[in-house]
Amino acid sequence: MRIEKTALDAQNRCVYSLYKEKGCIGHAVTCADCFEALEIAPEWQSRGYGSYLLREVLRPVSYTHLRA
Repeated sequence: MRIEKTALDAQNRCVYSLYKEKGCIGHAVTCADCFEALEIAPEWQSRGYGSYLLREVLRPVSYTHLRA
């Protein structure tokens, strides 16, 4: 399982993709320090992958706030 930062668009949003086995199973979208969206493919839902993706995407934000 791996997470890749796949895009940075004109509105400064980052798209993170979660890959499991041979394909992408979900996405998360952030903008600066806010969270905009989370999507996990239906066949992979209810297995903790959404929680994992959310936790990993927000980890740098929480670390930054803890240091301040």
